[in-house]
Amino acid sequence: MQHLCQHSIELYKQIRASRKPADYQIAAYFKQGLIFTDKEKKFISEAVYNGLKSSFYFEAILKRLAFSDIDIPALILFLSLQKSFDEKLLVGHFANLLKKPEAFFYQLLNSYKEYKELLFITDPLE
Repeated sequence: MQHLCQHSIELYKQIRASRKPADYQIAAYFKQGLIFTDKEKKFISEAVYNGLKSSFYFEAILKRLAFSDIDIPALILFLSLQKSFDEKLLVGHFANLLKKPEAFFYQLLNSYKEYKELLFITDPLE
């Protein structure tokens, strides 16, 4: 799963840096000669689309929580994947991927949940 998260982050960053449509860039990414199964393509596509759908929402929250000095695209994908995967598994993969302690990601999740409850915010992915 870690390599899928890495590909998702890479593709997400490409899309955000470009003016081309996301669906065009995702299709082009999969045609670059990298071999992915259908399940892997689905994972990457869904992670990227969920990240794009909620990017402004998560960016605002991450800045308010003072997490803006870290790889924001990676944290956006981390937050957008939290409902789809076991928390411990997801935290472990992103901790290895971003070379951060697991405690950092648990703190991020707790801060995010507290902030959301405090302001009665609805997650765009719910």
